[in-house]
Amino acid sequence: MLAGEMTIYPAIIAASVFVALSSLNTLLKKDFGHRAIVIALEALVFTIIFWGLAPGILGAVFLVMFAMLLWGAFTGRAEMENSLEIKFFRITQKPLSRTITALSVVAILLYVPQWQTRTEFISEKAFDSMFSASRSVAGRLYPEFDFNSDMNALAQSLAETKLNENADYKLLPPALKEETVKRTSLEVVKSLSQSLGVELNGSENISTVIYKYLMKLLDSWRVKLGDNFIVLWAISVFLFIRGIGTLLGYLVAFLTYVIYHLLLVTNMIKLDSELQPKETVDFR
Repeated sequence: MLAGEMTIYPAIIAASVFVALSSLNTLLKKDFGHRAIVIALEALVFTIIFWGLAPGILGAVFLVMFAMLLWGAFTGRAEMENSLEIKFFRITQKPLSRTITALSVVAILLYVPQWQTRTEFISEKAFDSMFSASRSVAGRLYPEFDFNSDMNALAQSLAETKLNENADYKLLPPALKEETVKRTSLEVVKSLSQSLGVELNGSENISTVIYKYLMKLLDSWRVKLGDNFIVLWAISVFLFIRGIGTLLGYLVAFLTYVIYHLLLVTNMIKLDSELQPKETVDFR
């Protein structure tokens, strides 16, 4: 996704469905050996998606997915067996969290080797996809600015906003106002170009300018930090993906809950009460 191989929305949807179905495995499979086989198949199918990459990367992807999914299933099942009733969200939270962590680690394993062979840290296509997702939010916060436009339009909006605070400007005739706005807009573009360290002619899209500035900033950090930057950048990307996964986890949990109840309603699964003797430790 960060390397520009796919847009953000299909990746999020596919990951959400995968996490939801993996979490259900904890509820539906009692036998640990059977669960382990299903998890191994899930990890294998997930790894095959990236067939063509280096064998070492594919092996690492499989091991991470298998280990984290197995860990999540084990802890989730332990929670289930220690409860008198099915506490759905509490039980599925553990495998859900482990799966999101696994996907975050896999993203790093897939992304960093590709990044090392590229000149940019994030592809412009991937950045534009993320910028588009936040554009509407920025538009609601600052309705006076058009974030879908180019730098000339943005500079004009900035100039008009600033000039409207000037009482003398309000007294000017329309023709002089227009000329003043144009002159001020050119000064704004020039000032932004100097501040950002990016050559601007005013016709660039806003997202393109922000992208160029961020790439320039990250490249300067790479030069200063050397090899340490790779580690810091990988950690930053992991935390970014893990943060998005945590927020989406609530929606995925609800999706899993809906699937679970659909299976109950259609009689594909059923709830049974079991009386099981358990050993306990207490004072004499």
